[in-house]
Amino acid sequence: MKYLRFLHIPKTAGVTFNTILERQYRGEMHFHFEGHLPSDKKRFDSLRSSVSNGILFTGHAPISTGIAEADEATLITFLRDPVSRVKSYCQHVSEGKSPHLLEGFSPETFDLDHFLFSGDSGLSNLQTRMLVCGDEWASPSALDGMSSANARDQALENLFHRVAHFGLQEYYDESLVLFSSLLAWKTPLYFSHNRKNSGRQLQFEPRHIARIEELNAVDIELYNRVEEHFVALLERSLDRRKLQQFHIINGTLNGIVGPARFGTAGFIKDKILSEPRMARLNDRLWDKIVKHARRVGSKLIKEALCLYYTAISMHTPTLARLSIVLGLLYFISPVDAVPDPIPGFGYTDDLAIILFLFKRLNKYILEPAIESARRQQAEVLPEAN
Repeated sequence: MKYLRFLHIPKTAGVTFNTILERQYRGEMHFHFEGHLPSDKKRFDSLRSSVSNGILFTGHAPISTGIAEADEATLITFLRDPVSRVKSYCQHVSEGKSPHLLEGFSPETFDLDHFLFSGDSGLSNLQTRMLVCGDEWASPSALDGMSSANARDQALENLFHRVAHFGLQEYYDESLVLFSSLLAWKTPLYFSHNRKNSGRQLQFEPRHIARIEELNAVDIELYNRVEEHFVALLERSLDRRKLQQFHIINGTLNGIVGPARFGTAGFIKDKILSEPRMARLNDRLWDKIVKHARRVGSKLIKEALCLYYTAISMHTPTLARLSIVLGLLYFISPVDAVPDPIPGFGYTDDLAIILFLFKRLNKYILEPAIESARRQQAEVLPEAN
């Protein structure tokens, strides 16, 4: 990586995406825009002499920052349905998560009608402003000198020609799989951050939605065009098999590890890969194999067992062991994307995840694991040997 920049439009799942970027580019220099360009420029000027290799830019800043390295960087971003984005922003403010607004809109006295008519900069056409404007992006009046059509078309022009890759929050996992392929990432596992407080949920009445739509007329036109383009891109370019595999692994991980523990190698070793857990995994794996041996098939059994013995080997890297455990947990799960009982199709989904892991992690599957798998397989399918 030389220069990569994430243009973070507020309330488009960018906080979660930032954690993904930090893991993908761990060790690289990181500069975070704080939302005030003059101050951000001064901070970067003081750091410029220390920039030697790559740098990851994140944070709230418009498409043109005035910082050459950021403006020349490979640019990526997320957009979101404008009504959903503003509803999320209102919820965020109502929970007291915007410190600069606490004085006027504290959680105790928050009034949605009052806020929607407050002129706050986060309420109106923010996505268009950040894709079109420079220093003046934070002002709600930044688009006043442009017609709605011109603002929309300029935003589309910049998105399609200056932004290298973009995703949509409504297609979050699909976007991540595309980013992963285009930017040569490791699997971008994640937990959702910035979750709303379920005990303080705002109630949006039709008048509130009408006001949000009025404030975001340009953003709505922009998003409709962009969504149409993005759906067509998914049809052409998305590897559906990779998406399914990502859903399996990320979904399983979310069910095992909480966000606060995610990425903690010690927790993975001590809890997920502990001897008692691995013993229970062995018992459940063996139960499924014995019960469904002939329907599962010798190839699936052998490769599942090879993976298991690779996972219990202390010579296998931790993340490879974790990937195997997640895949095997899916294999023995009673709920599959393609249910087991369907004749002729029953083990297609199981086979896909096992074959994927076996191929992806083949370099870690050593002869002792293969021999152990062969011996155990012979107990249930002697004719396969």
